[in-house]
Amino acid sequence: MANLTKEQRAARQAEELQKQQAEQQQLEQQRTELDQLRQELEQQQQQLILQQEQLAQAQQKLDLERQQLADERQKFDAERNQPLLAASLVKPEPGEGDGTGADGESTFTPAEIAATVSMVRHYPEFPGGPTEARVHSDNVRKWIEHGWLVADEG
Repeated sequence: MANLTKEQRAARQAEELQKQQAEQQQLEQQRTELDQLRQELEQQQQQLILQQEQLAQAQQKLDLERQQLADERQKFDAERNQPLLAASLVKPEPGEGDGTGADGESTFTPAEIAATVSMVRHYPEFPGGPTEARVHSDNVRKWIEHGWLVADEG
């Protein structure tokens, strides 16, 4: 640079200054683009948060409806099984139609002794489990407590 004239030095300085200004403009443009992208990402994030909150509310609503349906089903099942349950709990007094004669001998037939009730459930308790069963009338209450229903006869 020592051998350059003042005009040449000024021209080189002007070129360097133009280069620096061009680089600075390019950096400013990139900053502006990055700011726009950042704003877009923040908007998308806010939208996603809003959607997530809406999904959580919808899930809560579904869970509440599912619980209400389960409660209604349990109530329906209990009402449906109430007469049979009440009948299975009534035990006659000795000598009052309890199946014994005046001499104390049993008057029940083998079919009556082995009286069973058809029961069903909507879903098996475990994979591959039964959904239908014949249950002795004395055990009906226990089976109902485990999610079984008395089947319609006929």
